[in-house]
Amino acid sequence: MARRDLSAEAMLALSGPWLNPDGELALLQSHPLNVAVIPLLERAHNDLLRFDVSNARTEVELRIADLTARLTRVDADHDRLARGIHGLLTSLAELSDEPDDRELLLSTRDALLPLGLRETQRTYLEQTGNLERVRQHVLPRAVPILRTVSLAGGRTLEDAVLGWSSLGGEFETLGHSRRTLQAELDALTPEGNVQQARNVWIRVVNAMLSNVNLVPMSPADEDRLFGPLREAEDKAGDVPPAATRRAVVSTPVTTPTTES
Repeated sequence: MARRDLSAEAMLALSGPWLNPDGELALLQSHPLNVAVIPLLERAHNDLLRFDVSNARTEVELRIADLTARLTRVDADHDRLARGIHGLLTSLAELSDEPDDRELLLSTRDALLPLGLRETQRTYLEQTGNLERVRQHVLPRAVPILRTVSLAGGRTLEDAVLGWSSLGGEFETLGHSRRTLQAELDALTPEGNVQQARNVWIRVVNAMLSNVNLVPMSPADEDRLFGPLREAEDKAGDVPPAATRRAVVSTPVTTPTTES
């Protein structure tokens, strides 16, 4: 009956009512041989649920892709501002005639960007750490000189550095969200094992049908339990319609000989 071509969705739809206390669980429990099979059925059902069938991986992967794209944009802003801050402070030092001013400008630049332009080549995590250090330890000392450097639109270099340093929070938030989703994706059963979970479900249902063959149920109760399974088989095209309906337990389910 529950053959290989039944989809995971169909299997879940069939075993859900069997395990539902408000569905057919009580009827299944009333069969003496199938009482022992119920825990196996529940495990097989839950293993299929772990896949969230066809949409879970796609949904999580799309969300990860979105976060990655946003991280890429934040990284581009980080690198652009880092180059601008580094270049401007370097140019101002070169244009200054006062050795003390040159030293102050260059020391401020190096405090903000200890690796120079190589800061743009660091990982998101390393950039986040540097920006946190800038906010906590560098800005309090650097603000007086940054305020003296005017930019277009009435802004100062302080505004640019504050905007640059605030990107660390975005790196941290987006990176944490992406790591969380990646862990969620890793927890989903690999797609290659879906067939294995389906095969286990098939064997459990085979056992249920064989048990009913050994200890028959009333036709009405048997139809309540396994009528939906027959209908699913009919729709799958493997069982001739109507003619064989009453022989639901006369032939055990064909279990696949190989698992993929």
